[in-house]
Amino acid sequence: MREAYEHGLSLGFGALSHLIYMMYLSADWPGLFRRPGTVRYLRRPGATPEQRLDDMIAVLHKLAAPQDGEGKS
Repeated sequence: MREAYEHGLSLGFGALSHLIYMMYLSADWPGLFRRPGTVRYLRRPGATPEQRLDDMIAVLHKLAAPQDGEGKS
């Protein structure tokens, strides 16, 4: 967890709530925040790393939500 925290700081995260969420995601999905594409996305100009993480979370929630017609008998 300490490594994930320090890596989050190196990516530019400043908000503790986002650092904690990033640490939880890192525990569930090791290496996610070290993938070149993820690092590039979080460091991309135009938004803060926190805003980009919020976007990632929204996409993950959308992908995890049941689609229309799923689970109906």
